[in-house]
Amino acid sequence: PSSRLLVYAGRLSSEKNVELLPRILQELAHGRRDYRLIIAGAGPLADTLADECSRRSPARTTFLSHLDRDALADVLANADAFIHPNPREPFGIAPLEAMASGLPLVAPNSGGVTTYASDDTAWLAPADAESSRMRRGTGIRRSSRRCASLPRAPPYWLGGRGSWPGGSAAGGWG
Repeated sequence: PSSRLLVYAGRLSSEKNVELLPRILQELAHGRRDYRLIIAGAGPLADTLADECSRRSPARTTFLSHLDRDALADVLANADAFIHPNPREPFGIAPLEAMASGLPLVAPNSGGVTTYASDDTAWLAPADAESSRMRRGTGIRRSSRRCASLPRAPPYWLGGRGSWPGGSAAGGWG
């Protein structure tokens, strides 16, 4: 079976709830699919997060540090879902831009992200790794009911992958 590529882009700090990412990946490892995670960002928890990902799900996470606009757009163009772990985010520009680029969003069902993401446009779930809704959301397909209403990105954003549009992500998310 092919792997599902999940992406988080943002600051690697405790207020972003990034500690949830390795736990989600560990829970997903018990399923039938192979999940991989790209973490694009920098911050005070970078080393701790890398250690925890390696311990919980060896060889399943790639850390890319801070990416410029074009590099991040390329990563998003080749991903299957954007993971936003922060239930207290005041607004969340990173998940909004991921959605605008056509990438399915898996996010907490609380916080500022709910001002633009709903059960009709994203996969919203409690912000915990054990949530079955959070795990199912990572397997989301573009054709699913929740993602069918997402706007399609213009063809020049596709980055070589016809079925998963990428986007114009702003560098320096976080």
